[in-house]
Amino acid sequence: MPYHGTPEAEARLAAETPALTEREIEELLPWMRSMGIGPVQRLQAELTFTSVKAIRDFERSSNRVAKWMIGLVVSQVVLATVQVALIICRNR
Repeated sequence: MPYHGTPEAEARLAAETPALTEREIEELLPWMRSMGIGPVQRLQAELTFTSVKAIRDFERSSNRVAKWMIGLVVSQVVLATVQVALIICRNR
C-alpha cells in the first residue's frame, strides 16, 4: 500500500507490528526526510536488520561453496596421485 503523506508513513512505523517487508521499506524511504526522529530511527533499524540478515545468508552460502571447492580440490589431488602412480607402474 503506497503512503499518501507523512502522517500515514509515521503511523505505519509507530505501529507495534511485525518487521517491515522489503516493499514497505521501499515505499517508506521517500518519506524519511519529512518524518520525525523516532520513525526514521525505526526505519534505519529495519534497514540495518535487513542488511545484517543478507550478509549472514551470503556468508552461509559462501561457506557451502568453499566446502564444495575444498572437496573438489582434494578429489583432484587424489586422482592426480593415482594417475602418477599408474604411469610409474606401467614404466617399470
